[in-house]
Amino acid sequence: MNCKVLPNDISGTNIIRDAMPLLAIQNLFITFAENDRGNLQPTIFDVSLEINRGEIFAIVGESGSGKSLTTLAIGRLLPPHARIAGKITFADVSLLDLTEKNMRKMRGKRIAYIFQEPMACLNPLRSIGFQICECIRIHNPSLSRTEVGRIAINTLERLHFQNPCDVLRAHAHQLSGGMQQRIGIAMAICNHPQLLIADEPTTAMDGTSERIVLDLLLELQRMDGFALLLVTHNLNIVREIAHRMAVMHHGRLLEFGKPSDIFANPQHEYTRKLSEAFSF
Repeated sequence: MNCKVLPNDISGTNIIRDAMPLLAIQNLFITFAENDRGNLQPTIFDVSLEINRGEIFAIVGESGSGKSLTTLAIGRLLPPHARIAGKITFADVSLLDLTEKNMRKMRGKRIAYIFQEPMACLNPLRSIGFQICECIRIHNPSLSRTEVGRIAINTLERLHFQNPCDVLRAHAHQLSGGMQQRIGIAMAICNHPQLLIADEPTTAMDGTSERIVLDLLLELQRMDGFALLLVTHNLNIVREIAHRMAVMHHGRLLEFGKPSDIFANPQHEYTRKLSEAFSF
């Protein structure tokens, strides 16, 4: 396959652009409820976008715009009553055509998630070590207990935990909110995914914790070269770290491109209002 490596002047990561993007969403529709005539009422309307290997791609928009629904559809994490139409291709694999068994092999291994509320994803009854090691064992059943533990410790060290063994013995309630989110990142990256989806990972944090988490994500992305799909409403973050961005509103994709181009010349009134809400 012909490809070329382009320098990334934002984070230092090389973006690989070739004939086949890492992720391609084509004509995505998501429906939930029926209207008065008995027809399905779409919530996501005809969304199409592509993400390249090693790229930082941001989806922005206010709450309820469809950002999270779109990313949940990638991992087939929508509730059972949701209906999906369209096509989602990841590394030449049609995700919507996979059996649930094969999708589970993809989820957490090649596609991983970081969510807004880490406590909602952590089991309060299990130690942090048990939960991280479980993530590793599921996708690497041939590894010994010692090898799994070594990977867990190494992962925490990469996230700058000073005493990883103590953290592995701890439970979620014994950690601060910022530390809990770093554990969420550890569980997401321990299997070295190709695509990391971060859904509002810093919304509930103070400015200092937000900066720490963002810097960690960028550091890991530079080292591992995964594509980062960031869901956020913070345009200042997008301007700082994203290579490309998409703007969503009421379930529709309004425009996408380089942040510098969109901020300089927004094509939609909604995008212009979003830009004006932030000081650049």
